[in-house]
Amino acid sequence: MTERIMAVETYHDKLCAYLSSNLHFIAEHAAHVNAVHRIIENGGLKSDGTDAITPLATLLSSGQKAGEFGSFDPLVMALAIRSVVDGASLLLHNAS
Repeated sequence: MTERIMAVETYHDKLCAYLSSNLHFIAEHAAHVNAVHRIIENGGLKSDGTDAITPLATLLSSGQKAGEFGSFDPLVMALAIRSVVDGASLLLHNAS
């Protein structure tokens, strides 16, 4: 995913790469994603401290500073975007 994001120049394209790579990963690794959801549901997975929000908020903030994105709170938007991505994985999990 990081390679795809770094391979493009604009922040708009970086955001598109972020979203598409996340969603493609979910679709291509459905069995693994479902296994992780089952582990989480049973309380067997604890956070390793990795923060998925901060890098995305930084990308959004940088896009604002570059004039590519409008005015919004980057942290709130990053949380909303992660909710969409995580929701997609839950939808896939519940569909199987």
